[in-house]
Amino acid sequence: MESPRGEKVGYVMIPSFYRDFEKTRTGSNARNSTDDTRIAIQELKKQGIKGLIIDLRNNGGGSLMDAVHTTGLFIPEGPVVQVKDSYGNKRILSDDDSSVTWDGPLLVLVNQVSASASEILAAALQDYGRAVIVGGAHTHGKGTVQTILDMNDNLPLLHLKKYEDLGALKVTIQKFYRVNGGSTQYKGVEPDIVLPSLFQHLKSGEQYLDNSLPWDQVDPVPYKHYTPAAVDLKVLKERSVKRVQHDEGLQVIADEAKKAAERAEKTTMSLSFTDMQAKRDEAEVARNKIGAHYLKYREEQSVENGEDPGSLAEEEKDHNKWKEEIKEDPYINEALHIMDDM
Repeated sequence: MESPRGEKVGYVMIPSFYRDFEKTRTGSNARNSTDDTRIAIQELKKQGIKGLIIDLRNNGGGSLMDAVHTTGLFIPEGPVVQVKDSYGNKRILSDDDSSVTWDGPLLVLVNQVSASASEILAAALQDYGRAVIVGGAHTHGKGTVQTILDMNDNLPLLHLKKYEDLGALKVTIQKFYRVNGGSTQYKGVEPDIVLPSLFQHLKSGEQYLDNSLPWDQVDPVPYKHYTPAAVDLKVLKERSVKRVQHDEGLQVIADEAKKAAERAEKTTMSLSFTDMQAKRDEAEVARNKIGAHYLKYREEQSVENGEDPGSLAEEEKDHNKWKEEIKEDPYINEALHIMDDM
């Protein structure tokens, strides 16, 4: 895609940090998100891109290994994340590969659904000063590791027949920490540049869950701040704020998000047919207004309304059409403007 100034900018969406663990264990050629991302970037470099956008929106996480290795595509080498268990023992997961796949301007898109491994990648790139993080007020805040304990494993062999299946327990055993010492738990990652979000009124994230583990911090680990692509974040923020105020698509999203928050505060509902019909009409108008500017929301609505999702999948196969469609996304549009500023 092209930025407003006509520069070529690469765009890579990572839907999850996937890996074929079975093939990895057997030493086979296992497909994984790191290799696929590397190949995509190499192809974009051949096309002469001047900047790169990594889209982690709605990425719920996945392979920790790939979060670390994918971070390594953008930094020479160094620590990526700290992992601490309940006994206080810490280990540091690092990128040990000195090669860098992309060393140019880098921007990462996130939202409230970006969680776990995607937060590790975004946090590491933010701490290193390697990328500008753009999105909603915060990511999900999933900074913990769980495991499954089979309760039957704790029964003595002689007593196995005495009890029926005792089931299993899912327990939290570890916590993630950024290289700067702060946890990704609870707070998540706070973007460098915050944009209006359709979901900002929703209480989505660890900080809204009952009994979630709190944010805390440990000692930071030594790491070298990435200097070649240093940017002035204050200037980027100021210019973005001015653009958002005049961006029709983002202003529609901001206005509808505000109305949604107001509706969420109302705890009573009229049973009058006329009032209910008026609310349905109002919701339809809101969907149409947002859909005119935000392709992803339009597609989600068509699926909710019972339209055939297969038709959408077929459209995605048309690469040229897909490239045109993502230009309708106001977040990507603003990301391109920010990239120009970078």
